[in-house]
Amino acid sequence: MHKRIVTKLGTSVLTGGTQHLDRAHMVELVRRCAGLHRIRTLRWTQSL
Repeated sequence: MHKRIVTKLGTSVLTGGTQHLDRAHMVELVRRCAGLHRIRTLRWTQSL
């Protein structure tokens, strides 16, 4: 069974309080989410 997690990020998180998107911050958020996904996938695979 697959589960989906949805995360809502506000404008201030994506812009760092400026008028423009903070690309570096967005990349870091995606890296962290991908890391959590990898950890979860490894744990699920090991439990089989």
